[in-house]
Amino acid sequence: MHFSVAKSLADRYRYQPMADSEIPDQDVAATTTAPPTESPSPPALRRNELLAHAESMGLELSRRISDDELIDQVSRRVRLIESLPREVLAEVTTWAGLGVPADANKNDFVRPISKLTHTKFPGLSDEGVRTIALLLGCDIEPDDDRKSITRKIKAKEGFFQKFRRKRRAFVGKLIAGMIGDTPDHDLPEDKRPMGLRERIEQEGIVSGLTGKIRGAADDYVREKLDEIEARIDRKLDEIDRRLAEWRDREIANRLKIIRITLLASIIVALMSLGYVWLKAHFPWLP
Repeated sequence: MHFSVAKSLADRYRYQPMADSEIPDQDVAATTTAPPTESPSPPALRRNELLAHAESMGLELSRRISDDELIDQVSRRVRLIESLPREVLAEVTTWAGLGVPADANKNDFVRPISKLTHTKFPGLSDEGVRTIALLLGCDIEPDDDRKSITRKIKAKEGFFQKFRRKRRAFVGKLIAGMIGDTPDHDLPEDKRPMGLRERIEQEGIVSGLTGKIRGAADDYVREKLDEIEARIDRKLDEIDRRLAEWRDREIANRLKIIRITLLASIIVALMSLGYVWLKAHFPWLP
């Protein structure tokens, strides 16, 4: 559902029930004598539809939320999503390995990003970190730097979530120490790849090890593809060089043939002129 549809829904759902004094007598009688039906009323349908749309944009709202608050939350979410660049959303999903297609709409990007539980963002740009914080509902100021935004994201954690993350960080530190995975902390955070310890801290042991292995396999395949591409480039350069040499030899041979042909034509023309001159001065020649 597009953002314009959400706006129209929000406007449409902002209804006010009619007072009893505004209802005609015949309508009051009809409402009092009509048998109850099991189907939900149109306002209830509209509310459920708006709640479903809020969930599609990554909002987790209580079913007891008031209509005005629901409309306000959806409207603010729509404005926020419209202000986020698609390139940054694609960068975040690629960094987190969420597998969102590049041609997906913004809601498909926003929905999985809103469920991220990361508190460390190595290899992600500052705009990507700011985007995650905004979608998680953090109050971000224009002059907040990366560290301030990260602290605000951590402040959104609950006690048990923080405890589990600390426990995973301890286990990740032990495993990373055993296999010797020590990232270069001298690099800026947005330039440093995510290490095994950080993967386990953010994703868990199984997911972290799986992501590390998959990352190593991807790096190996990427390296081999680069080698194959370099070999192909060298072969193509060699073919171009040989074709250039063959072309130069062919042009030289053709020019040589042309020179010989021109020289032979000049000799024949001179012989013809000499014969004509001799015949003009010596008529007795045959």
